[in-house]
Parts: sequence; structure tokens; C-alpha cells
Amino acid sequence: MENQYFVHLFSDHINTAYLVNFRLLEMQERVVDSPWIAQKLGMAKYINQPISFCMVWQSLV
Repeated sequence: MENQYFVHLFSDHINTAYLVNFRLLEMQERVVDSPWIAQKLGMAKYINQPISFCMVWQSLV
């Protein structure tokens, strides 16, 4: 089975939420940093690269 990767740009999330009457309340992002690399040495090649995000939404209806 071939690995499939999907890239969803932040604008995809924002624009879709707007269409269904959601408002972004909060957003947090993380990048690969020293503490991350200390736990997973193989991630060193990704230093300062975005790795995760979390968004909190509120329905407007």
C-alpha cells in the first residue's frame, strides 16, 4: 500500500469554517524545537519546521 499524504493549508480550514458559520476563537502552533528533538533525535533534520496546530472554533448559529 502506498502512503498518501494530504496537505491542508490553514486557509482551507479558515475558508471552509467561514462557509459553515464558524468563527476561529484560538489557534496554537508548534515547530520542531530542541525539547522535541531531545525526545526524538530523528526529528533534528526538521528543526524549526511546523509540526502541529490546534484550532478552537465556535459555531455562530
